[in-house]
Amino acid sequence: MRILLLSVVLVAVVGCRGSGADSNVLLRVKPEMAGARCASGGLAVQSGLDSNGNGTLDDDEVIADNTQFICNGANGTNGMNGMDGQPGAQGDAGTPGTPGVNALSQLTAELPGTNCQYGGSRVDVGLDTNANGTLDMGEITSTRYICDRASVDSIYFGDVRLRDQDDLDQLVGIQVIVGNVAVENIPNGMLALPQLRIISGELRVGSFCCGGGGSIGQAPVPLTSISLPALTQLGSLYVTYTSALTTISVPALERANSVDVTFNGGLTTLTAPNLERVNSVRIESNDTLTGLAFTELVTTESFRVGYNDALTTLTAPALRAADTFEVQYNSTLSACAVYRLVSALATQPSYVQVVGNDVTTMCMPTDSCRRGTVAGVTGTIWSCFVSMPFDTARTHCTSIGANTQLLWAESDAEWTALVAAMRMGEIGRGWIGYSDATTEGTWTNFASSTYDPTTRMDFWSFSEPNGGTAENAAEWLASGSVNDLAATSSLPFVCRAP
Repeated sequence: MRILLLSVVLVAVVGCRGSGADSNVLLRVKPEMAGARCASGGLAVQSGLDSNGNGTLDDDEVIADNTQFICNGANGTNGMNGMDGQPGAQGDAGTPGTPGVNALSQLTAELPGTNCQYGGSRVDVGLDTNANGTLDMGEITSTRYICDRASVDSIYFGDVRLRDQDDLDQLVGIQVIVGNVAVENIPNGMLALPQLRIISGELRVGSFCCGGGGSIGQAPVPLTSISLPALTQLGSLYVTYTSALTTISVPALERANSVDVTFNGGLTTLTAPNLERVNSVRIESNDTLTGLAFTELVTTESFRVGYNDALTTLTAPALRAADTFEVQYNSTLSACAVYRLVSALATQPSYVQVVGNDVTTMCMPTDSCRRGTVAGVTGTIWSCFVSMPFDTARTHCTSIGANTQLLWAESDAEWTALVAAMRMGEIGRGWIGYSDATTEGTWTNFASSTYDPTTRMDFWSFSEPNGGTAENAAEWLASGSVNDLAATSSLPFVCRAP
């Protein structure tokens, strides 16, 4: 049996910042008894921070997850016993490790990044196969990281005003700002803070005027780009009236209260692919912005994209909830693509406005209708969010599929279930399939159903119907009751396929 000789090479010492005195990273080697980790025993290489500064790696300083094991080879089988006084045959030599090859451990600094958010140390372990006394890259067999925690001196407490290079210099190495950041002037035109990860308050860039007309911020001259590659969380982002700005890049941003980017005439690129949750998105009046991709966005209270004349693509494949959805007057953005975004939502927004986008492409009838079902109601419900007159909406329903009509009910139980689903946001509201255009005062449906919900005490809203012959179409209100309205009015509508 052979035990390998262990040689430890310390290449760098990394301190834990903000602790007053540096804490060295130490290694120690201990025998490892035969067991689950090493069948024939071996050595355990332990590492950790010398937090008490005594120069020895104590038991409570060992980081267990970083321990490496160098195991002995298996013992050979015993030789046969001799007979008649003759020596027995020699046993198997066993399977030791490579004879004479040292195991090396190398310690280097690890910068803040994917492996260690706030930096730390990297420990590489391997065999010195070329016997040069150095652990070369090709000899590394395993790597572990000892990561620092965020230190006090990487956090900035208070509001920040960026007016000159001195203001920028104070943020070097800062990872967290507990406060607001106002950008008033960037000397080289590029706002780049590669280590900044969190801003608890607002990041404001551009010109802002309060209610009385006074200026509370000046447009940076000239600001051409914003690059915050490590930023993951932000209170709010406001960028407005920065005419020279071309690029906003926040590729790691995951959560924010609001993202408000408006009136930036030179903006061509806005990158936020990892944004998952935000209360409010407002991207408006950026004349040269050509594309928006919110790849990971799942939910938002308000989604507003408008008046971006060069916008041709808008994608949000993961978006499932938006209480307010407004995409309007983007003259080069396909209306069909916008319709499909709304159709993919899991719940019906309380307010939808999709107008003024490019309508040169003929859309499918289902593009502008969200498909769903209601427990206790047979068939499919289509909540259509594009406003149309009553008769046009009826035609749109029939084009979706055979026997599809404006919504009707077959029983009291169905009507109750439909009202409950509408109030829960599962289906939309607007025109439904009841009219008294044929005979004033006699409300009928278009599906030839014999059930008449108009006789229910809760069907009509208070004092309705009251429009006489001028109002002969049924409008489903948010309350769940119905109003009679002129059929020439434009409303969203609900269809049903049996």
